[in-house]
Amino acid sequence: MHYLICISLSSLLRGSCMVMVLSRPDAVQEWRSMIGPADPNEAKEQQPNSLRALYGNSVLENAVHGSSTTDHALKEIEHLIGPVNILPDGSLQTEKEETNAEGDAAVEG
Repeated sequence: MHYLICISLSSLLRGSCMVMVLSRPDAVQEWRSMIGPADPNEAKEQQPNSLRALYGNSVLENAVHGSSTTDHALKEIEHLIGPVNILPDGSLQTEKEETNAEGDAAVEG
């Protein structure tokens, strides 16, 4: 499964944002385990080594975003990156990459 990883919206409004897509079995569950509870204070108590415990400032500035479900992740990926295809190996291919690959195949053929 794929999972969107992004710095929180409040951070995006103040500066740059890094968007990453995690592709692995149980990606949603594993990422949510790594980031910890949305409230950094709760994260510090419950999961002191989580990303939000280490880098979050408040519920609104909690360092990272994590989609709640795979369906939400796919919608967020498409919103930020555009339409994507999920390839058999689990990687993503954007429509632009697909068009380029088709063009390259036509030139080679």
